[in-house]
Amino acid sequence: MRPLAAFIVLGLLLTLMAGSRDAVGGPAAGGEPPVRGGVLRVAHSGEPPTLDLHWTTGAPTQDIAIHLYEGLFALSSRYQAKPMLVERWSVTPDRRTYTFILRRGVLFHHGREMTADDVVASLQRWGQIAARGRELFRDVEALTIRDASTVQMRLREPNGLVPLALAIPSQGAVIYPREVIEEAGSGLIRRFIDPEATLLWLDKRAPCPPTAVGFGFDGATFCNSKTRVTYEELLAGFRLDKNAGLAKIGRLVHALDAGNRKMPEAAGVETLLAGARHRAANEDELLRESERTFDLLYEAYFELPGKKVNGEQ
Repeated sequence: MRPLAAFIVLGLLLTLMAGSRDAVGGPAAGGEPPVRGGVLRVAHSGEPPTLDLHWTTGAPTQDIAIHLYEGLFALSSRYQAKPMLVERWSVTPDRRTYTFILRRGVLFHHGREMTADDVVASLQRWGQIAARGRELFRDVEALTIRDASTVQMRLREPNGLVPLALAIPSQGAVIYPREVIEEAGSGLIRRFIDPEATLLWLDKRAPCPPTAVGFGFDGATFCNSKTRVTYEELLAGFRLDKNAGLAKIGRLVHALDAGNRKMPEAAGVETLLAGARHRAANEDELLRESERTFDLLYEAYFELPGKKVNGEQ
């Protein structure tokens, strides 16, 4: 069943259940009032290939990411564009200049307040990457910051559908922090903000907490298999093994773990990691030092989708 159909069926079932209850024993019949709140768990048809909504029209990404990010506008129940991160907006009579006044006090997950800088950086990236964004930005003459909470879009031709284009969730024009945009450049966003995520180092005899995802030890969720090292198992488990850059890093990690020197980079990376071990005073510092090496490797290996990875056929 397609994801949209699944959600429609779920909605119909919930509606029928609510209707049946009201008819049999709802408040009108003297029963208990309906209970509000709680948790609804919905199983999706597949893992999203990325959480970067600018990059893909895929349903798994859209259905999940739309609950993580917001745009300037969103669709109402009548599929009309309604302000989301915009407090108010205006358009000139010739429909060529739009002015967006942003809501104040909107915080990103890491606690910083959203500003016009974030909006302009996000929309410019969306206009370069997303199909709908490229279509709109062909007519964008200028996208400017008037002040910390005001953005102005000037068009070459009249267009009365700009709010709708910014509201459609498929490959939506969601707003990211500017620093995340700058780090990603024209590639996929690869660093997501999660202030609650922590890395826990376990004693060899300590059990893995039930709320944690264990890796790198016997019995862990992800560990070495007959054909793959733990890192490759992680990539496969999260369906990231189709990412050519990450897959090549996986082969490099495999080579280092197995003592295979067929990859030309292996010896150099091993030397850098040896330096990191000398510099680091503890496991957390070693992780931070090692991250720099592998972040740079990914930058070197990463190519836009459809292109070959550097050095590979």
